[in-house]
Amino acid sequence: MKLYQADLSPFAARVRMQVYAKGLDGNGVELSTPPGGTGSDEYKALNPTGKIPALDTGTRVLPESEVICEYLEDVFPTPALRPESAEDRAQARLLSRFVDIYLYPRMAPLYGQLDPGSRDEAFVAEGMAALDEGLAIAERLLTDGGYQGGPFAVGKSLSLADCALVTGFFFTNAVLPMLGRSPALAGFELLSDYWNAASAEPVATRILQEMQVALQEMMQSQG
Repeated sequence: MKLYQADLSPFAARVRMQVYAKGLDGNGVELSTPPGGTGSDEYKALNPTGKIPALDTGTRVLPESEVICEYLEDVFPTPALRPESAEDRAQARLLSRFVDIYLYPRMAPLYGQLDPGSRDEAFVAEGMAALDEGLAIAERLLTDGGYQGGPFAVGKSLSLADCALVTGFFFTNAVLPMLGRSPALAGFELLSDYWNAASAEPVATRILQEMQVALQEMMQSQG
């Protein structure tokens, strides 16, 4: 199989973290850049969305990170990144959906405010407040789901929830300090505890290092 992706994309990184955790890197899944580049006609001929990630299974091309993650779990069930119980599996899916619906949409508008020379401080303040609302939801979801500390959001082992949260919180922790807020998860004790524990896991450390390098390269290219 071939995974079309880029190191900095949080959606691609989510799948890549799963691939690494399952030992599929170069052993079932090949990492590749989109032919012609993201959004190109050449790439859209394979994947009509033109976005990353997309997984070429050999018989069809699957877009959308959540769909890809579920597919890989079906095809490569061991080691399992789905929790055992139905409730815990639902909790893992809920946390993954939180990242897509309540975290990224609140983070994305702030990316355009990184240049101090053109920054709209009122816009940043409003965006920070909206992001804090999203992070408060995340704390509530973790609490209601029975999280009691440690590196894993659901249960006692790595799950797809961690793949989504770790790669999502990378941007919270990497971007917010550039906007003058550090520590990025200040005021969210449970999220801070989770991040500190989860980010120290070997597979998470590998992903975060790749994303950090890609972010630095992007910032340098933009001057």
